[in-house]
Amino acid sequence: MLPKYKVHGESGIPVLFLGGMMQPHSLLGSFVDMAVVEGFQIIRIGYRGHHGCYGGDFDAKGRCENGFSLEDIANDAILVLDHLGLEKVDILGEALGGTIALQLASSYPQRFRSISVNGVIATKDKAVARMFYKWYDILVNYGVEKLVKGIMPELFSYEWAAKNPETIAEVSRQLVEERTREGMIALFQSTQKFKLSKEKIASITAPVLVIASQNDTIVPPDHALYLHKMLPNSRLKEFSCGHAVSGECPAQLLETYKQFVWSLDKS
Repeated sequence: MLPKYKVHGESGIPVLFLGGMMQPHSLLGSFVDMAVVEGFQIIRIGYRGHHGCYGGDFDAKGRCENGFSLEDIANDAILVLDHLGLEKVDILGEALGGTIALQLASSYPQRFRSISVNGVIATKDKAVARMFYKWYDILVNYGVEKLVKGIMPELFSYEWAAKNPETIAEVSRQLVEERTREGMIALFQSTQKFKLSKEKIASITAPVLVIASQNDTIVPPDHALYLHKMLPNSRLKEFSCGHAVSGECPAQLLETYKQFVWSLDKS
């Protein structure tokens, strides 16, 4: 089954944008619009778990019938690229999308010219693990609305959130409306089972832009530093943003990404 997808821009440099677990499409509006104007074609896919298990495949007890893995979601992206006739593209992955991007780059190196990631959990971190288990417990016992309420303060820097309460409220409303408890439980479980091994990271030879967000309270910037050291062909950039870089710092992200991608053509 072909997953849901959307292509922004009729032409341009094709970029597969893989967003975070709690990232509604609307939050990317300004970034996508600016990217299209600058000559990029942005391709987005729907994740299993975001809209039910996958096309609403629930059993009689409301559980995902067979479950799914992050490898399955990565393979969904390949299906979309094949459907669009795109042999080789660039990837921009944020948070969970960054993890999937690295999985794709290690499994299908011939399909990706470059990778850009931020907010990726790159190594064992007890504090991050405790936070995710807390969120999972909230989701299981209290549902999506309580989960969104618990996560939203962590997605953005304190300063940005204080200046944009209406955006926070709208993002929260959309997440509650779009996500289901059963689908999100399955997505959480798939992330808990996935292991981004050192060998997998070190096998990626494509150019990688790693962004460290200094005000990210979900995934500390030392994870980006770890990735940068492990990847054989990476560049590191530091931002003063929170976890949701594309939502909080779209202009800075686009300018940095544009310079990175354009430098590939000169090398």
